[in-house]
Amino acid sequence: MSVILLLCLLLLFIFLTSTQSQKKETESQTQQNSESEIINANFRNDPAKWIYNACIQEGFSPLVAGFVVAQCAYETGDFCSPLCAAYNNCSGNKYVTSTGVLCGNNAYKLTSGFAAYTSVKWWLLDYIRIISLSRYGKILQSKTLADFVICLWRGGYFGVTYPNGTETAKNYYNGCLYYYKYYSNLFTSKSQI
Repeated sequence: MSVILLLCLLLLFIFLTSTQSQKKETESQTQQNSESEIINANFRNDPAKWIYNACIQEGFSPLVAGFVVAQCAYETGDFCSPLCAAYNNCSGNKYVTSTGVLCGNNAYKLTSGFAAYTSVKWWLLDYIRIISLSRYGKILQSKTLADFVICLWRGGYFGVTYPNGTETAKNYYNGCLYYYKYYSNLFTSKSQI
């Protein structure tokens, strides 16, 4: 009888610890979802300002943070593209697997091959990791928007084929320049472009 009682107590103990562990996981997931919702809401309120401030918090110079805002605004049509609005991808990041892992656990692949993120926070972390790759040279030390765009181009970030040919560095620069000027009131440090 005491063996049966011990087994019952052991099963009860396992059940209770399992339930507590599941409860903690659920609470943690709820907290992460809540944090993502707050971050995404702040982003939707003022995407350029959010990206600029988040880049500075991640250690970018104010100058480079401004270049990132200009690039993202250009890539997304002033943050209005479906990829940005629905999938929190502000720079056209592709979802790469196997040898060239691009995205972490908080991203998934769209049928188009682009990455979709559960939060703009996860997009930003992937973006930082991508442009920190050696193929982008000294992009994070760029002193002008032109230097920033050339580092992107040399690293293969753009050059997408359009029906009328391949986008040139000059076209990409002009698009980024438009948004750099448009959002320049946000930037504490301005480039001589």
